[in-house]
Amino acid sequence: MTEPLRATHYDVLGITSEASPTQVRQAWLALARELHPDHGDSYDPSNFIRLREAYEVLSDPTQRRRYDADISKGRIKRSAPVYSQGPAPDPPAYTRPRSDQPAGTRGPHIRASVSIEFTDAIFGVTTEVYGMRKDVCPSCTGYPPPVGCVICGTKGYEPTSFVTALPIPPGTTAGTDLVVANLGDVGERPVDPTGTPYGVPGPPGDLLVRIDVRPRSGVVAQGLDLLYDLPVDVIDALLGERATMELIDGPATIIIPPGTSPGQRLRLPGRGIPQAQGLRGDALAEVRLIMRDSLSQEERKTLEVLRKPANKLPDSV
Repeated sequence: MTEPLRATHYDVLGITSEASPTQVRQAWLALARELHPDHGDSYDPSNFIRLREAYEVLSDPTQRRRYDADISKGRIKRSAPVYSQGPAPDPPAYTRPRSDQPAGTRGPHIRASVSIEFTDAIFGVTTEVYGMRKDVCPSCTGYPPPVGCVICGTKGYEPTSFVTALPIPPGTTAGTDLVVANLGDVGERPVDPTGTPYGVPGPPGDLLVRIDVRPRSGVVAQGLDLLYDLPVDVIDALLGERATMELIDGPATIIIPPGTSPGQRLRLPGRGIPQAQGLRGDALAEVRLIMRDSLSQEERKTLEVLRKPANKLPDSV
């Protein structure tokens, strides 16, 4: 007898097996709202039970690995989803409540921080941000019954962890706050004059991410320019030299003119911080003279010659 096909948990949530934990949770919240008993004709107890079972398995990393193994070994065969609505669309960051369910005020902003390398701050990078936030309760989806629900009581929300991808634009400086909209704490439910909560939680606040930039030895940002430390031998500073220095985006050749002074800045156009339309600031090499601990006899003779004035003026009378 052929084993009947059954919908996988991925089918039930309307997602692929490559879905991230965040996408799993978003799909669950979107469908749970649609299939919730408060939505009247859309409610089917069997569908809601399957939906919750799918979320409980796929939101747990250990259970999900075991489940994926069962699929790969053919123990679970895919079929169409069991719910009538079809696969879930990409859910928005926040779904407005029904008009007959008053919502509370917007939730507070929350803060997080990330530390990135100096080079990533200059050229941009996408990094992950982890944290905790107060989110809509996955059991009642923000519509707790009067007697309360197992997870949140009558609050409609619960503490939850999150991870989100954060694009950091080129030229970001230490101490910059980047904003991720609608990833803060969900709002409180409104309360009546007796202090009893009703309605649904308000929309979430924002996530504010403070950027910490790990310094890199020998280079600092100055506006759109990058200032490098350039050690130069005192003889090369006197006579001039062509040198190779390592910038954060690769090597560069720099001309040290004869008679270069300590602290003098030599400019390399277009090797600084990227700007819009493909333009960039400049690299500035600040000369730091390196004095020699010892000189050969020939070098000493040469310097003695240089120390004598070319045209010595006669003594005053």
